[in-house]
Amino acid sequence: MAAGFDASGNVTSVLPVNFAVGDCTLFNGSTIAVTKPTANGVVFFNWHAQAFTAHTNNADIWHGTFTFKTAFGTVIGTIGPLDGARMTQINHVYSWDVPGNATFDPALFGAITQVVWRGEC
Repeated sequence: MAAGFDASGNVTSVLPVNFAVGDCTLFNGSTIAVTKPTANGVVFFNWHAQAFTAHTNNADIWHGTFTFKTAFGTVIGTIGPLDGARMTQINHVYSWDVPGNATFDPALFGAITQVVWRGEC
């Protein structure tokens, strides 16, 4: 997925289409947002998502991993796997925010052009 920077140097990737894995679907419009790194490389992130499950025996959980890359495919950093909400009801839309921090190389952060979204459910 494409990644875009705001005026402050923070990067956001928006899921452009629904993403289905097994019985689960993560909805388009879900985002992973990462702040510009501090001098020592600390970034703060927030994964905002909406999803549902079409079948569950107990609870399905979307596990998301996000790999930030340059246009040439060089990995700048990875966030995850992160756990979404426990989806215990079928066909119910669940929303969540998962904040946290990670470390990215500040010298390479501005070269991010794409984010690979990986999902397991």
